[in-house]
Amino acid sequence: MTFEFTSQVRSIRVKTSAGLVNAIYFLDKDYEQLASYESQSTDGLEDHTQTLAENEEVFGVYGVKDVKDHFSSFGFIVKVKPYGSAMGNKLSNFDPDESSELMGAFDISA
Repeated sequence: MTFEFTSQVRSIRVKTSAGLVNAIYFLDKDYEQLASYESQSTDGLEDHTQTLAENEEVFGVYGVKDVKDHFSSFGFIVKVKPYGSAMGNKLSNFDPDESSELMGAFDISA
């Protein structure tokens, strides 16, 4: 699966149910959808959004999608642009079983 973007991703939104990621949306600075994946209707599902800092950009995405259309895990790698200091990378992972708050799940820094 490949996602192509027409402008810079500023937020990533997922919708989850029963420990599975059912939908993924990549959004621009105005929260307009750039690309998406939906495995089913998303009405009534838990909604989680992670907004990137001004000095961050999506470097890559990954996930596990087994036999069914749902993702059992989903994450993304963020490149951190320097503010005059050393550049680094941050690995972000969303596990719907471990967190109902997307922010906490995405706050994994290396």
